[in-house]
Formats: sequence, structure tokens, C-alpha cells
Amino acid sequence: MNAKSRPKINIHGHLLLDPARKGDLPTRIKRWEEWNVRYFCCSCASSRPSSRLPGVFENHHFLAAKKEYGDILIGFAGINMHPDHLDGAADVERYREQGFRGLKAYGNALPYSHDAYFPIWETAERLKMPILFHTGAFGGVDWDHLELDRYHNACAMNCLPLHLDRIAHNFPRLNMIAAHMGGYWASDVLFMTRYFKTVFADWTGGSAGKTHIRLLLSALLPHPGLETDMDDPEQNLALQSLPQFCFGTDNPEPDRWVGPSEMILDRLHATEEIKKRFYYNNAARMLGMEEVA
Repeated sequence: MNAKSRPKINIHGHLLLDPARKGDLPTRIKRWEEWNVRYFCCSCASSRPSSRLPGVFENHHFLAAKKEYGDILIGFAGINMHPDHLDGAADVERYREQGFRGLKAYGNALPYSHDAYFPIWETAERLKMPILFHTGAFGGVDWDHLELDRYHNACAMNCLPLHLDRIAHNFPRLNMIAAHMGGYWASDVLFMTRYFKTVFADWTGGSAGKTHIRLLLSALLPHPGLETDMDDPEQNLALQSLPQFCFGTDNPEPDRWVGPSEMILDRLHATEEIKKRFYYNNAARMLGMEEVA
């Protein structure tokens, strides 16, 4: 099947408050439809003052857009993760009642595995709300939002993907997505996607640029010094992790990510079943939706 025409669920995307940066929403939706993106999961910023994602849709912005544009938009509510104004079980229940189908974890001043967040994870598990976790680094110093970063204790240490290991053990029915494949800690994500059927991943990031794609392949391909049967999952270990991966774009549009994704999948000898899971069925399963045959 042609990659462009494959049914897709974008598990990791953002909507921006300034349409000049990406285009207005009707134009973007038309573009998604051209690439057969049937559902767009919008990762929202939490409400102020907790948001560490200035410039993207906050929860209330998404709810207004959802009323206008309907089913193609699926909301992942941004959760307040700072101890000064920490969300709890009642907040997660409210997000679900508002129509959000998942949660976005970001701006956490404490490690994801901290006990303070357990009421959030427990409620999400009970309500069957998957959680997209930002994993990996934040890049360099954000001079435009320096005080915000200091307030949120922004650091890769709090977002290491290995924190999901403790969550997975304590909440074994909670579906989690490690965004960006953990960045430079990709090996931890590959380990967890092999052993936890509730830990998924996307490989978004870097605006799908050459540097990011090369880092992904460096983590996923077998060591060049080893003779490898690429169709044997016991030798090509990526075949054990790829069934847990999902299609996402982060900020770019799908035309930037479908080609590189297809190249990575083919380079790793992904089967047709893996591709169906990647582009649609893993996300559909987490969201309680019908899968494609």
C-alpha cells in the first residue's frame, strides 16, 4: 500500500495559537486529509500558570476547536505537574468528562516516577486514558522563557524514559507513549517496548531533520560489527520493539514524517502487520477505537 494513502492516527501533534506559524486549522485539516490522517491527537498545554508550552493550544483552546471541527480532533489534556498546583484524581476525571481521551505529561518539576503523581496515573488507568510523556532532553537554555524553565525545574533527569518502568510496574493497565523515543536514552525505550505491552513510543522530534533521523537509525539498527539476519527478531532486535511504535509528527505536518518513517520501517524490515500497527492500530487500540484490517 502506498504510504501516503495508508490510514493514519497522529498520536502526537500540536495546535498553535499563532496560525501564521503553521497555517489556520481548516487548511491544516485539509492537509491531514490529503495524507489520510483520520484522527489527530492534539497534545495540549496545561492551564496557566503551570504551562511550560507557551504558544500551543491549552486545554480550553482545544475544547473550543473540538466543538467546531469535530471527530478528527482527539484531545490529550495537559496536566498540571508542578507541586504548587498539582492535578489530582478529580482533575483527571474532569478532563475525561470534558471529552479528553488522553493526557499529556510535560513541565514536571519532579520525576515522572515520583509518588506525588501516582493519583494521576491511577485515575488515568481506571478511565483508560493513555498518557503521552515527553521523554528525553529539552535542548539548550530557553532564553525567552528562562524563568519558566527555572520554575518548572526543566531538566532531562525528570523526563528520563526509565521513569516509566516504575509506572508500568505499579499501573500495569495504563497505556503510555514515550515521545521522541527517549532522545539520547533510546535504549531504555527499546528495552521497555520489548517487555511491557503497555509502553509504546513515537520517534518524533528534530522536525524530521537529517540529524534526528540519523540518531534514530543509530539506536535502532543492529551493530554493524555483527552479522545480522534482518528478518530474525532475535538478531534484529528492533523487530521486537517496532510493534509498539506509533505514528506521530510533533510540530511538522505529515508530509515531513511519512517518508522518513517509511524509510526507517523498510530499513528495519518491518512487516505489513507492524506497519498497520505503527500507522493506525496501536493508537486505535489505546483509544478504544476499531482497528483497520
